[in-house]
Amino acid sequence: MKKNSKFLVMAGLIMTAMMGTVSCSNDELDGAAGGANSKPNDPYIGFDINVNKPNAQTRGTATTLSNFEVDDNTFMVWGYYSTDATGTGVTPGALYVGSSNTVGTVIKYTTPSWDYNSSADKKLWPVETAKLNFQAVSPYNYGTVINTPADNVAALGMTVTVPTACASQKDVVFGHAESMTYTSNATVVPLTFEHALSQVVFQGKVAEAGITATIKGVRVCNVYNTANVGFLGAITGERRALAVTNTAATTDKFPIGMYGAADVVLTSTTATDLCAADGALMMIPQSGLTAWDPTNLATKSIALADGAGQTYLEVECKIKYTALDSYILGSADAYGKIYVPFNVDWAIGKKYTYVLNFGSGQGGYDEDGNASMNYISYSVASVVAWDDVAGPEYTF
Repeated sequence: MKKNSKFLVMAGLIMTAMMGTVSCSNDELDGAAGGANSKPNDPYIGFDINVNKPNAQTRGTATTLSNFEVDDNTFMVWGYYSTDATGTGVTPGALYVGSSNTVGTVIKYTTPSWDYNSSADKKLWPVETAKLNFQAVSPYNYGTVINTPADNVAALGMTVTVPTACASQKDVVFGHAESMTYTSNATVVPLTFEHALSQVVFQGKVAEAGITATIKGVRVCNVYNTANVGFLGAITGERRALAVTNTAATTDKFPIGMYGAADVVLTSTTATDLCAADGALMMIPQSGLTAWDPTNLATKSIALADGAGQTYLEVECKIKYTALDSYILGSADAYGKIYVPFNVDWAIGKKYTYVLNFGSGQGGYDEDGNASMNYISYSVASVVAWDDVAGPEYTF
């Protein structure tokens, strides 16, 4: 047993859950047969949604079908004529649903179906051969909508600045449906929504039995907080890919939403959640930042790392070696802080789970960039060869 087991190595355990344009099972799509005003004799355009249920805890709460209907329960939608739409009064690529390119039509869930928030916004299907392409966003008031028709395929996005408070962060989802007509869709537009941000959660464990780690908080420091997200990428057919553009060169520090008011106490070598069920970070997808380098004198300390915009984790905790009733970090009455260089490479629509291993004795630094609490370790460099020494010869 290591009697001086020390802190902290961050092992990157990445688990991804991407919301995609896939067909859904019955428990993924609920009540699709109804829709708003979908009777053949009353041919208003109706809407329903398809949201894959991610295997995720997440406002950081991730959008699923059930909480979309209950919590968010609105989205804003635009409909444009397809590039090959034909018919009297039809202009290919022109706006058909929505007041303008930046003000769409609000659709609200009212049990048991999605309906127009205002009856004045109801829109009839155009001539039966005129195909429509739809795009939607929720929550539509989380940032500034940007919607620029180009090449007859609108580029719908939103300028998002992620709040530092986890409770104020939201899962931004964009929906789409292409080549919709009255005859082919029984009046109901089945919108498939996709996550536009990255979800980041943390778990923790101890390196060995006999160590207790009490975690007060974790902050992800110096990551980008602003960008344009949405259907802003390459065109394939009648739609654009999700993309991130114009990532602002401003960074911030983001505390995770910890479980409950009480601190998390870790005693197991099996990873357990540090984030509450609604405590995930919903972050701008990003890469290209530089992890903190405490070995470089120019960025030795946390203050210098902040000045250089280098990324790191700040963990406030106390670590106790139970057998000796002694604290490796902090004390019975106070918490200590440890800092860990942190590499950021987050893609759109993916969930990242990072495991913090307390008591492993590697990877942690104090605010001045000094290796903190690293126990003495050993290796065998070499074994000196035997010297052959000839003894005297004895005759019997």
